[in-house]
Amino acid sequence: MSNLTGFLSELGQDARLMRGYKQNPVAVMSAYGVKDDEAVAVMAGDKSKLQSLAGGDEGQSFLVVYHGNDK
Repeated sequence: MSNLTGFLSELGQDARLMRGYKQNPVAVMSAYGVKDDEAVAVMAGDKSKLQSLAGGDEGQSFLVVYHGNDK
């Protein structure tokens, strides 16, 4: 079972989790148990893919923090 929905919900409520996510999003998602394909969708900001992965629930929305390359 996926942890994506729980992760995104907690990300919006837990400042410490958000700080860690901003520093190293892939490591934080991995530690939380977010699957690789879900992490790719989060990093890409792919709203339709995220809705599909989260069960397609139109009643729930998430703010996805997108950050580009720092190069």
